[in-house]
Amino acid sequence: MLFAFVTLSLIAANTDSVVSPIPRTGPGPVRFYSVVHDLRRDRVILFGGRDTSGDVNHDVWVRSLADSASGWSRLEPAGPPPESRWRHAAIYDPDRDRMLIFGGVDTSRTLADLHALWLGDSLRWERLEPEGTAPAPRETPSMVLDPSRQHVLIVGGGVAEVWDLSLEPPLRWSRLEVKGKGPGVRYGQTAVLDSAQDRVLVFGGYGGNYSPLMSAMRNAPTRTHNDLWELTLGDSSVWTRLEPKGIRPEDRGHHGAGVDPARQRMLILGGGTYYHGSQQSLWAYSMSGPPRWESVKPQTEFESGPGTRLVVDRTRDRLLVFGAMDSSDVPVEIPLASLVPKPVKPPSFWGPLLFMEGFFAAYSCIGYISDGEWLAGFNLATGGFATGGALIAPGQDVTVEGQLAGGAAWIGLGLIQLKQIDDGAPNNEIVLGNFVGLNALVLTVVGVEWVASKLHGPRH
Repeated sequence: MLFAFVTLSLIAANTDSVVSPIPRTGPGPVRFYSVVHDLRRDRVILFGGRDTSGDVNHDVWVRSLADSASGWSRLEPAGPPPESRWRHAAIYDPDRDRMLIFGGVDTSRTLADLHALWLGDSLRWERLEPEGTAPAPRETPSMVLDPSRQHVLIVGGGVAEVWDLSLEPPLRWSRLEVKGKGPGVRYGQTAVLDSAQDRVLVFGGYGGNYSPLMSAMRNAPTRTHNDLWELTLGDSSVWTRLEPKGIRPEDRGHHGAGVDPARQRMLILGGGTYYHGSQQSLWAYSMSGPPRWESVKPQTEFESGPGTRLVVDRTRDRLLVFGAMDSSDVPVEIPLASLVPKPVKPPSFWGPLLFMEGFFAAYSCIGYISDGEWLAGFNLATGGFATGGALIAPGQDVTVEGQLAGGAAWIGLGLIQLKQIDDGAPNNEIVLGNFVGLNALVLTVVGVEWVASKLHGPRH
């Protein structure tokens, strides 16, 4: 009897050890993967990413663009695959029929390795070891293919410099010598090639800290950008900050970007900030004619956010959105012709506060018609509003330190005036003191802003 029990137990244990999990029919709810367009086979290739359970992957999935209902198929290339990773970069190299991936993060380390997935008759992985000094490890870099020169540029990823990978054998790394002051240290930015003007356009991303306070709380850079930079190619590479007309997109990092060649525009979508969470808006930058930003609204409603990836399907004149929050592994299809500009009003969060401050400053200058209790109450309310604004929307106009310093100065002014009232000071002295206090408040905030700029560099 004991023998039978032990035998059955061993059989059960052995059965559990060899039972395979239910095979997945798609990549599932994975974020921060890479997607490239396999032009020869009219399909997209998805690699890696991190799923909702925190697991980091290195599997490869493909999906046909000709048949939207075909679903995903998993590839099983020969050779040792790259380490599991997310927040990496990838491009499709059509001349050599391969996908290249670079950098990213595994479960604990930032990576700097380069791998090729050969897509021909012999589907296989190969780790590449180019000549020259390789770039340092980096997270969320951007890879841009320059097909006319057979080079790949590596932009951002937590560093300021640009690296160049020559695709002509033998492969070789070199640091690109760039003139001008560029965007500085960035990661989570996007970079696209504007072949018509022989340049790379770089938008947004994270880099630097507006606030040591918020940075310490979140253990990450808290400055998010919405600036646009041009990196010219050719004989001389130069950084130039562009100042397009129109309202700019909201600050964002970890967003998606693509080029609509038929209409000569760059599209950006998704992303987020450490303060405001996910960004939903879709924007278009005109690369020909007068440069300008325009907000465009897709006909399909969906939720985007950090990790969004864009693929422009030129054959069908559509934009494919991967990584939408509410359709994890099913791309959202948007006809590019349907993306027309929509009117956008300037942001107005600070309007009421600035109006109140300006009105009150003028009111105080008039002088003696005010009463001290009203002034004290207003200063206390304004100080509370500024302090609360530092927590609700820090870093929009001034740094968190500047907002908190301004709020504290307002509150201090109100408390001083309450003490004057208790001591029986006449209203004209209280109002005059308020006028002096306003100037001291401005000097306080300016001083704090100056210190913050020295600590973290000038804001863009």
